[in-house]
Amino acid sequence: MTRTLLIAIGAGLAAALLFVVPLQGSAMAMVMTFLASLPLMIAGLGFGHVATLVAGIIGALSIALFLDPLFSLSFAFSVALPAYWLCKQGSLCREDETGHIHWYPVSKLLVSIIYLSILTTLLVMLVLTLRAGSYESFVADSTARLVPALETVWEQSRMPGSFKTEDLARLIILALPLVMSGWTVITLGMNLWLAGRIVQISQLLQRPWEELPEALSLPAMMSAVAAFSFLGLMIDGPIRVLSSATLAAIVIAYALVGMGIIHALTRGMSGRSTLLTLLYVIVLILMPWPLILPATFGVIDSFYPLRRRKVAVIPPPNPED
Repeated sequence: MTRTLLIAIGAGLAAALLFVVPLQGSAMAMVMTFLASLPLMIAGLGFGHVATLVAGIIGALSIALFLDPLFSLSFAFSVALPAYWLCKQGSLCREDETGHIHWYPVSKLLVSIIYLSILTTLLVMLVLTLRAGSYESFVADSTARLVPALETVWEQSRMPGSFKTEDLARLIILALPLVMSGWTVITLGMNLWLAGRIVQISQLLQRPWEELPEALSLPAMMSAVAAFSFLGLMIDGPIRVLSSATLAAIVIAYALVGMGIIHALTRGMSGRSTLLTLLYVIVLILMPWPLILPATFGVIDSFYPLRRRKVAVIPPPNPED
């Protein structure tokens, strides 16, 4: 118990530090903040979801005491809550009449990541809207602040037709929920996978390790939700915010499934490493357009499986070993 408490305290302080590092303004600091939930997930997967809960509380309290209470609420909802919920779900299991243990499916964890990304984005947008007075006021104020920055790097003469710098700035602000939600799916998924690997190497992972290329999938229902969200983009105001956040989260999740399909289908191929490396380089350089192809694979897989559904698992270590 004492060991778990010490781990939770350390994880909470580490997560809080990673979360506030961007205040330094450096590029490396901005990258590090995306790993803020990693210490919490390591604690949760290795020592139980209660450890994540305690670590999240410690992190939020430390930020509130030494920095800003409002900033601590942002940490609680965008970092601590998703980490706790995913670790709690990841620890769920049931035993059937034959004694076989069924763990919470990885595919359902991906669905939870979608919901958490949407919720986190909506909470952030709600706070920004309340501080500005209304959504339109937030868009107008943010656009006005962004225009000078754009003008320093983008000449007005380079704008196509009658398109102005103000139009570009407004477009960027309107796309904020879409970018935020999609990026949250990536960061939550990456941190959960990385935490699982670290805990597995440490032989503390309680559940079997599932190979993601075979395990990742999404229900066909998500395609219908994405279609309705696309239609919702035509409506101004809160509906557009909800629709853009939902559409981005689902599309990125489908892209992750599609990347898993590519990994699975290329197993055993000569030159596989070179092919996958080239694919990831293209994705990183041309983001987000190259994700359209794997996202399409993910959608097709929802209706017609492109892989064998047999999931490769690596059993947890034997405590007696």
